Amino acid sequence: MRRLVLMMFTLAFVNGLIFAQKSDIILSGSQVRSRDSNVKLIANPAYLTGTYVIKFVSGGNKGFWIENGQGQIIASFKDSRKAIGYQLTQGKYKVIPNLPPGQSSATVRVFLHRKAVRKK
Repeated sequence: MRRLVLMMFTLAFVNGLIFAQKSDIILSGSQVRSRDSNVKLIANPAYLTGTYVIKFVSGGNKGFWIENGQGQIIASFKDSRKAIGYQLTQGKYKVIPNLPPGQSSATVRVFLHRKAVRKK
């Protein structure tokens, strides 16, 4: 029994270290307009455990916005390239692409890299 508890603790500790060291995260979101003009927003929120920096954006040619865990828009970019270098601190976030008139769908993927913590 003691060995089992020790083994479970060791596995949990190792898994925790792997999770804590995850340095890259991808946020993705979509917006789809149906024939009757209803719009559906699709995004899976992610919880960031530290400060992350936007390194690259794929899609979202007409820009995108970032929402926090309370659904508030905290940043909006008309040009996705302007988002490079933007920092997100610890918290819950999701991204949604702008949907231009005449377009039925749009998708954006935002690549984040964990900012290094400087030791004193």
